[in-house]
Amino acid sequence: MGEKWMQGAVKRPGALRRMARAAGMTTLEFARKHAHGGGPRGSGSARLGEEARFALIAQHERIPPKEKRKKRHAPLPRAAAG
Repeated sequence: MGEKWMQGAVKRPGALRRMARAAGMTTLEFARKHAHGGGPRGSGSARLGEEARFALIAQHERIPPKEKRKKRHAPLPRAAAG
């Protein structure tokens, strides 16, 4: 591998930064918010999610875990005392 492999890995230089500034955020804030985007039901396009994850990895940031949905269960019936 060459010394400047990261420059070759960046497909659209400055795109994430421009989107972050348009949203009024820093690049890292924007990347943290969109790190889990990546599909028709995700938060954003697949390319945006890929760029956001790459930005976090490049900054040695930990990718935050995806928020879990709370399960909606009906309460279990309690046995009658007595």
